Amino acid sequence: MPRCHESAIRPSGAAHEAPPVPVADLFFSVLVPPPVQLTLERQLNKSILIGWNPPPDAPPGSIESYHVYVNGLLKTTVRASERTRALVEGVDSTKLHRISVRSVTPNRRTSRDAACTMVIGKDAPLGPTSVKATSITSTSAVISWLPSNSNFQHTVCVNNVEVRTVKPGVYRHTITGLSPNTTYRVTIRAKNLRAPQFDEKATRNQDRLSTTIEFRTLPKVLFSRSAQSFSLARAPPFYRRRMGQLPHLPINILFILWTCI
Repeated sequence: MPRCHESAIRPSGAAHEAPPVPVADLFFSVLVPPPVQLTLERQLNKSILIGWNPPPDAPPGSIESYHVYVNGLLKTTVRASERTRALVEGVDSTKLHRISVRSVTPNRRTSRDAACTMVIGKDAPLGPTSVKATSITSTSAVISWLPSNSNFQHTVCVNNVEVRTVKPGVYRHTITGLSPNTTYRVTIRAKNLRAPQFDEKATRNQDRLSTTIEFRTLPKVLFSRSAQSFSLARAPPFYRRRMGQLPHLPINILFILWTCI
């Protein structure tokens, strides 16, 4: 059974197994707590009124303001000392729009859009989008997604087996304990939706709630070192190996090539 660890906002406890956190994350979601409970309070023909709560764990003075984005464009700024609400003009109710709110620190670092976001408009999707696997190794992968609403929980399923449900605001998960050179099917499903007309268990709604991707882990190749050379100790049987010494390299360095067949 694969093991899963939350990443980005909540790092894994098994640091030696999880891939390193990308440098970009260190300047964004890890250090800057996002707003929570983004709510659409009112939607008119050409404007919306939204509200949110400050990040509960932010130290006093660590958040200077909030930036409100519509479809990736900055629409308005709300100071942290003001009421956390915003009237946003120019939002057509007949079209889909992604609304995001970022926390902004005094040194201009910001939280990630995926941590406080929602899609509004007619027939707005409920399931996550932009699901992808990154930092793939022979035994682990980081799965990330863009929620349709950051207030939703999301369930991570590996090969149709539910392995973890992450809380609202989490948009990334690290799966470890995978087998090398193996294809995995990962499904991210929105959960605990508050829309009363929506039944999570109805088969016809599963496609609207879920997004699925496939990825393949890397092969596991082990090297053993002797006093004078490197040798290939074990490799998958579907690899053809070619070993030799390059003329310009010292005698104790072995040059190894292999190709998939």
